[in-house]
Amino acid sequence: MAIALGYQNTCDFSRQFRQHHGLSPKTWRKQQQIFQPSEARSYNCSKIVVR
Repeated sequence: MAIALGYQNTCDFSRQFRQHHGLSPKTWRKQQQIFQPSEARSYNCSKIVVR
Protein backbone atom coordinates (compact mmCIF):
# COMPACT_ATOMS: atom_id res chain seq x y z
CA MET A 1 0.00 0.00 0.00
CA ALA A 2 2.77 2.44 0.90
CA ILE A 3 4.58 1.95 -2.41
CA ALA A 4 1.31 2.23 -4.36
CA LEU A 5 0.72 5.62 -2.71
CA GLY A 6 4.14 6.85 -3.75
CA TYR A 7 6.13 6.39 -0.54
CA GLN A 8 9.72 5.24 -0.96
CA ASN A 9 9.41 2.82 1.94
CA THR A 10 6.93 1.62 4.52
CA CYS A 11 8.59 3.54 7.37
CA ASP A 12 7.75 6.87 5.71
CA PHE A 13 4.15 5.78 5.20
CA SER A 14 3.81 4.53 8.78
CA ARG A 15 5.23 7.77 10.18
CA GLN A 16 2.79 9.91 8.19
CA PHE A 17 -0.12 7.60 8.98
CA ARG A 18 0.65 7.77 12.72
CA GLN A 19 0.87 11.57 12.63
CA HIS A 20 -2.48 11.85 10.84
CA HIS A 21 -4.48 9.15 12.66
CA GLY A 22 -2.68 8.96 16.00
CA LEU A 23 -2.24 5.20 15.55
CA SER A 24 0.09 2.92 13.66
CA PRO A 25 -1.37 1.33 10.52
CA LYS A 26 -1.34 -2.06 12.25
CA THR A 27 -3.25 -0.77 15.30
CA TRP A 28 -5.74 1.11 13.11
CA ARG A 29 -6.35 -2.03 11.02
CA LYS A 30 -6.96 -4.13 14.16
CA GLN A 31 -9.46 -1.58 15.48
CA GLN A 32 -11.30 -1.54 12.15
CA GLN A 33 -11.63 -5.32 12.28
CA ILE A 34 -13.18 -5.11 15.74
CA PHE A 35 -15.72 -2.42 14.88
CA GLN A 36 -16.84 -3.51 11.41
CA PRO A 37 -19.05 -6.44 10.38
CA SER A 38 -17.33 -9.55 9.05
CA GLU A 39 -18.43 -8.74 5.47
CA ALA A 40 -16.35 -5.55 5.50
CA ARG A 41 -13.29 -7.45 6.71
CA SER A 42 -13.50 -9.91 3.83
CA TYR A 43 -13.27 -7.19 1.17
CA ASN A 44 -10.89 -8.21 -1.59
CA CYS A 45 -8.26 -5.47 -1.91
CA SER A 46 -6.97 -6.95 -5.15
CA LYS A 47 -9.88 -5.21 -6.91
CA ILE A 48 -8.54 -1.76 -6.01
CA VAL A 49 -7.07 0.03 -9.01
CA VAL A 50 -4.37 2.62 -8.36
CA ARG A 51 -3.70 4.98 -11.25
